[in-house]
Amino acid sequence: GFPLIELGAATSGSPAFTASVGVLLALPLKLLKQVDTVTAQTSDDVTLTLTGGQSVVWGSVDQSALKAKVLAAVITIGGATTKYDVSAPNHPVLGGN
Repeated sequence: GFPLIELGAATSGSPAFTASVGVLLALPLKLLKQVDTVTAQTSDDVTLTLTGGQSVVWGSVDQSALKAKVLAAVITIGGATTKYDVSAPNHPVLGGN
């Protein structure tokens, strides 16, 4: 019932782990339930994989509250989109239909 956090060579005390947890904590419950995996090598490259197979490029934990709102909005209009990029939340990108 919880997302898997994949850190590669990073450890549970690393900035990548802290950023991953910060992103998960910023998500509303409805979105959190859709997260299958969180991947991060650094604190600036957090990526989510949703249970439907879509990927979400999140970037850093900065502006996570805004990124969560933007993601919730673009998912509703995304249709068959398989990749969402909210790393720059004022300019989200949808791709991979």
